[in-house]
Amino acid sequence: MINAKCPKCNNNIPIKDPKIGQKVICQSCNSILKTIWLLPIELDFWDEMIELNKHTLESDVPNRRNKA
Repeated sequence: MINAKCPKCNNNIPIKDPKIGQKVICQSCNSILKTIWLLPIELDFWDEMIELNKHTLESDVPNRRNKA
């Protein structure tokens, strides 16, 4: 078991078998994080919501070529 620090609240988060890109939730502040580095272990904020919002925004843009 390896302990990582939450970048938001500095809480120690135990991770049993860390892998790059692994989703982790801080039990102290409920931040959704991902493993970005293994030695030393480092976490960053999970950006899935940003990716989902970007996809939604792109699909909401009307296609101007079809409006002639």
